Amino acid sequence: MTSGSTATPGTGRVAVVGAGVAGLAAATALAARGVQVELFESAPAAGGRARSFEYDSMGGAVDNGQHLLMACYRECFEFFARIGVPEEAYLIQDALEATMLERGGKAVRVSSAGRWPASVGLALGLLRMRRVGLPSRLRALGFGAALRAGLGRPHKGERVTPWLERVGQSSRMRQVFWDPLCWATLNEKPEHADAGLLMAVLRRAFLDADADARLVVPRVGLSELYVEPSLRYLRARGATIHLSTPVRHFLHDAGTQRATGLALRDGSEREFDAIIAALPPTRVHALMPEALRTQESTALLEHLGSSPIVNFWARVDRIPFSGDFVGLVDCPVHWIFARERIEGRTPPQRESGQGTGRAHAGELLTATISGAHDLVERDREQLQSVFEAVLREWFVGPPVRVLEFRAIKEKSATIAQTPATQARRLGTRSELRGLFHAGDWVDTGLPATIESAAQAGHAAARAALELPGFE
Repeated sequence: MTSGSTATPGTGRVAVVGAGVAGLAAATALAARGVQVELFESAPAAGGRARSFEYDSMGGAVDNGQHLLMACYRECFEFFARIGVPEEAYLIQDALEATMLERGGKAVRVSSAGRWPASVGLALGLLRMRRVGLPSRLRALGFGAALRAGLGRPHKGERVTPWLERVGQSSRMRQVFWDPLCWATLNEKPEHADAGLLMAVLRRAFLDADADARLVVPRVGLSELYVEPSLRYLRARGATIHLSTPVRHFLHDAGTQRATGLALRDGSEREFDAIIAALPPTRVHALMPEALRTQESTALLEHLGSSPIVNFWARVDRIPFSGDFVGLVDCPVHWIFARERIEGRTPPQRESGQGTGRAHAGELLTATISGAHDLVERDREQLQSVFEAVLREWFVGPPVRVLEFRAIKEKSATIAQTPATQARRLGTRSELRGLFHAGDWVDTGLPATIESAAQAGHAAARAALELPGFE
């Protein structure tokens, strides 16, 4: 257990349970208002599903998932600004640009004209797109114009593939543009994913007045990016941080149906004026008072489902692409990043094994597989074989040798972003007064991304500040 320094007490005491993106966004937002915050995390380190590990053989921090952000992530960057993340900590494109590679190395480039508003810039980029027929590009342009006019939007409960088919998007455009966008933002197969959530991405990135579809890639490990700055920010404002401190259940007053505090695994109890549960939904359900677990909205927490992400980290003898990252079309692997190129650092050296001093340790690649239902149960050797096959079949030039390989699995990386799950997502307020939900799974109107987590954390903090006794 670690704790921060003592500061002048503010008005109200809030427990934030869970130190992932949502919990840290909520805790820092409250601390900025002078609220007394105590942060509880069951793991020995903060960061949740978006943190770094140290693998010395990989030459530095290894994240439990390479994250690709978008410049339209307003709540996320508000959070980063609050805790003092410098702009040089992430690489932000001047204009949307992504190279999508097909089997055999043929490239399709998706881009936007940066001097124009997002919707116009994307239209110009679609017109310039090669290896996609003009009819397909014109249909995509017409679809964009229809969406801006409020037409062609998905029906409630419609899935992505049927929606795109209904509005006339060709299989070719789905293959190189729409499906990769769905995988990247919804972490689910297009034939299963909720079309309304993809529409929310399009609205935020391309259709809103301040839309910004540029891609953003962290240049440092996730813990260095936001976890450590968040903890420093909280300690500097008198927050108390409890790591390796599991919560057993929420305390409540049965008569008033009000949350009153936390019962910890060590047997102690703590009273609070409000609680923010920034936890996975099944964990929130398990901590609820037993009498409430069967109530309809609380019971839904058990049935949101999940979708996995698998990440590969590999040292290879050469990077088989130019630029910082590439997307892959119709491939088991969806994105590959040149990690050290993004970070602006040179690969480490290692002993040559020949008694001749130091040798190049190889280049570091990280790869992301979204919605990895078909791969998440495979072992390390099988996953390395998948990666090596991708390097052979999607890239041209001399064979790429894998020198070292790690696979990191997040079996419950996000909720299952299907229509059935979307209908079950809960809002910020729980059935207990003073207990608030936070997390990417909360019904923010967005897919379960870092942006959704930051938005949910901020919403929970605002709701806590509305309680009597808070300024």
